[in-house]
Amino acid sequence: MPLPRVDFYHLPNDQERQLQLFCCRLTEKAWRLNNRIFIMVPDAATAQRMDNLLWTYRDDSFLPHEIADQMAETPTQSAILIGEQLPEEQHFDLLINLAQALPTGIESIGDKIARIAEIINQNPNRKQQGRIRYSYYDKNNYSLEYHEITAG
Repeated sequence: MPLPRVDFYHLPNDQERQLQLFCCRLTEKAWRLNNRIFIMVPDAATAQRMDNLLWTYRDDSFLPHEIADQMAETPTQSAILIGEQLPEEQHFDLLINLAQALPTGIESIGDKIARIAEIINQNPNRKQQGRIRYSYYDKNNYSLEYHEITAG
């Protein structure tokens, strides 16, 4: 089973809103390339904030998305899905991990995800958790890319 490529994006500030806005820009870029995206969030409140932000972060942008319903009988075909856990039996081109833990089921994720994006900022806890995830990916032979983002 192929391992997904993992891209780490390191932001120059510690503001959660800037991290979420960068997630929106990354999501939009991937969506315009016809990718299917899953945004993994740590909790329902963050899912709701991302849902609102994806509608409003730019006046001229429309990103078709929805919050995942873990209890749904039929998998959604939405191009952009937000949730706390990766849905079973669905493939995504990109998983954007806004949670501070490794994606659930990372050991068997290669058949469901082509690429993972980890967004790290200057928040000490987020940086430390990012280092832990980076170490995991590195020890398990994932292909890693690092991107220093200089503008907010």
